[in-house]
Amino acid sequence: MSAALRTAALAALGVLVVLAVAVLALSPKSEDVAPRSGPAVSARERAVEGMVAHLDELQRIAGEHGGNRAAGTPGDRASVAYVAGRLRAAGYRVTVQPVRFPFFDQRAPPRVEIGHAPVSPGGIRTLS
Repeated sequence: MSAALRTAALAALGVLVVLAVAVLALSPKSEDVAPRSGPAVSARERAVEGMVAHLDELQRIAGEHGGNRAAGTPGDRASVAYVAGRLRAAGYRVTVQPVRFPFFDQRAPPRVEIGHAPVSPGGIRTLS
Protein backbone atom coordinates (compact mmCIF):
# COMPACT_ATOMS: atom_id res chain seq x y z
CA MET A 1 0.00 0.00 0.00
CA SER A 2 1.43 3.38 -0.98
CA ALA A 3 2.00 6.14 1.54
CA ALA A 4 -0.81 8.16 -0.04
CA LEU A 5 -3.24 5.26 0.24
CA ARG A 6 -2.20 4.64 3.86
CA THR A 7 -2.70 8.33 4.63
CA ALA A 8 -6.15 8.21 3.02
CA ALA A 9 -7.05 5.10 5.02
CA LEU A 10 -5.96 6.73 8.29
CA ALA A 11 -7.90 9.88 7.38
CA ALA A 12 -11.01 7.76 6.74
CA LEU A 13 -10.54 6.07 10.12
CA GLY A 14 -10.27 9.49 11.73
CA VAL A 15 -13.51 10.61 10.09
CA LEU A 16 -15.26 7.48 11.38
CA VAL A 17 -14.07 8.18 14.93
CA VAL A 18 -15.29 11.79 14.72
CA LEU A 19 -18.68 10.62 13.40
CA ALA A 20 -18.94 8.03 16.17
CA VAL A 21 -18.16 10.69 18.79
CA ALA A 22 -20.83 12.94 17.27
CA VAL A 23 -23.40 10.12 17.35
CA LEU A 24 -22.52 9.37 20.95
CA ALA A 25 -22.73 13.03 21.89
CA LEU A 26 -26.17 13.38 20.39
CA SER A 27 -27.49 10.11 21.85
CA PRO A 28 -29.62 10.74 24.91
CA LYS A 29 -28.23 9.55 28.22
CA SER A 30 -30.36 8.90 31.26
CA GLU A 31 -29.05 12.02 33.01
CA ASP A 32 -29.90 14.11 29.92
CA VAL A 33 -33.51 12.89 29.79
CA ALA A 34 -34.31 13.91 33.36
CA PRO A 35 -35.24 17.57 33.82
CA ARG A 36 -32.39 19.65 35.19
CA SER A 37 -32.76 22.22 37.90
CA GLY A 38 -31.58 25.76 37.22
CA PRO A 39 -31.45 27.55 33.89
CA ALA A 40 -32.52 25.67 30.79
CA VAL A 41 -29.69 23.97 28.89
CA SER A 42 -29.96 24.05 25.11
CA ALA A 43 -29.63 20.91 23.01
CA ARG A 44 -26.48 22.38 21.47
CA GLU A 45 -24.90 22.95 24.90
CA ARG A 46 -25.77 19.37 25.86
CA ALA A 47 -24.25 18.11 22.59
CA VAL A 48 -21.05 20.06 23.22
CA GLU A 49 -20.87 18.76 26.79
CA GLY A 50 -21.35 15.21 25.48
CA MET A 51 -18.63 15.59 22.83
CA VAL A 52 -16.20 17.03 25.36
CA ALA A 53 -16.94 14.15 27.74
CA HIS A 54 -16.23 11.59 24.99
CA LEU A 55 -13.08 13.41 23.88
CA ASP A 56 -11.91 13.47 27.51
CA GLU A 57 -12.50 9.71 27.70
CA LEU A 58 -10.55 9.12 24.47
CA GLN A 59 -7.72 11.28 25.88
CA ARG A 60 -7.78 9.21 29.09
CA ILE A 61 -7.49 6.05 26.98
CA ALA A 62 -4.53 7.57 25.12
CA GLY A 63 -2.89 8.48 28.44
CA GLU A 64 -3.24 4.91 29.68
CA HIS A 65 -1.49 3.69 26.52
CA GLY A 66 1.57 5.91 26.37
CA GLY A 67 -0.28 8.79 24.70
CA ASN A 68 -1.01 6.65 21.68
CA ARG A 69 -4.25 5.56 20.01
CA ALA A 70 -2.71 4.95 16.58
CA ALA A 71 -4.15 2.18 14.42
CA GLY A 72 -3.03 -1.28 15.46
CA THR A 73 -1.91 -0.27 18.96
CA PRO A 74 -3.43 -1.22 22.32
CA GLY A 75 -4.73 2.37 22.56
CA ASP A 76 -6.57 1.85 19.27
CA ARG A 77 -8.16 -1.37 20.53
CA ALA A 78 -9.23 0.34 23.77
CA SER A 79 -10.71 3.24 21.77
CA VAL A 80 -12.66 0.85 19.55
CA ALA A 81 -13.97 -0.97 22.63
CA TYR A 82 -15.06 2.33 24.19
CA VAL A 83 -16.83 3.66 21.08
CA ALA A 84 -18.47 0.31 20.30
CA GLY A 85 -19.59 -0.05 23.92
CA ARG A 86 -21.13 3.41 23.98
CA LEU A 87 -22.91 2.84 20.68
CA ARG A 88 -24.29 -0.51 21.93
CA ALA A 89 -25.45 1.17 25.14
CA ALA A 90 -27.26 3.73 22.98
CA GLY A 91 -29.10 0.89 21.21
CA TYR A 92 -27.05 0.57 18.03
CA ARG A 93 -26.08 -2.81 16.58
CA VAL A 94 -22.29 -2.60 16.22
CA THR A 95 -20.00 -4.71 14.06
CA VAL A 96 -16.26 -4.17 14.38
CA GLN A 97 -14.42 -5.19 11.26
CA PRO A 98 -10.65 -5.72 11.09
CA VAL A 99 -8.77 -3.46 8.70
CA ARG A 100 -5.40 -4.55 7.34
CA PHE A 101 -2.74 -1.96 6.66
CA PRO A 102 1.05 -1.93 6.41
CA PHE A 103 2.83 -0.71 9.52
CA PHE A 104 6.47 0.21 10.05
CA ASP A 105 7.99 0.40 13.50
CA GLN A 106 11.61 1.53 13.69
CA ARG A 107 13.13 -0.44 16.55
CA ALA A 108 16.77 0.55 16.19
CA PRO A 109 18.56 3.79 15.34
CA PRO A 110 19.41 4.30 11.68
CA ARG A 111 22.74 3.00 10.41
CA VAL A 112 24.27 4.79 7.48
CA GLU A 113 27.30 3.66 5.50
CA ILE A 114 29.09 5.46 2.70
CA GLY A 115 31.29 3.17 0.67
CA HIS A 116 31.19 0.49 3.42
CA ALA A 117 32.38 3.05 6.00
CA PRO A 118 29.87 3.83 8.76
CA VAL A 119 28.86 7.45 9.23
CA SER A 120 29.04 8.55 12.87
CA PRO A 121 25.69 9.23 14.59
CA GLY A 122 26.72 12.87 15.04
CA GLY A 123 26.90 13.16 11.27
CA ILE A 124 23.32 11.91 10.77
CA ARG A 125 20.54 14.49 10.75
CA THR A 126 16.93 13.39 10.95
CA LEU A 127 13.64 15.21 11.38
CA SER A 128 12.89 13.62 14.75
